[in-house]
Amino acid sequence: LEKMKKISFFKGDATQMDFPDNTFDATFTILVLEQMPYVYSKALKEMRRVTKKYCIFLEPFYEANGFKGRLHLNRLDYFRSSYKEFQKFGLEPIFFYKDYPQKVTFSTGILVARVVK
Repeated sequence: LEKMKKISFFKGDATQMDFPDNTFDATFTILVLEQMPYVYSKALKEMRRVTKKYCIFLEPFYEANGFKGRLHLNRLDYFRSSYKEFQKFGLEPIFFYKDYPQKVTFSTGILVARVVK
């Protein structure tokens, strides 16, 4: 419980964070990238810049969805890329999981990526 007091949360523009490089040990998103299909690459670059170790994502990755889910994401014009593409942003996938119960039209996956500097 004492360690929980050391955790801080901030909100803001994911494509332009007002923090110095390597400020945070870890950063995460929860259904953030889905709302920015055309600028998610800017958000990934910013997350990498401000993060020392790990970025964690709960997003509707391509691998988490079947045909119907991908069709739905495409129709809504949501983020639907592969987590494997994150490597080109300096985010090395080290863990991906998608097999947990979900009650939505599309599914999400959890990705843990190591920041590569």
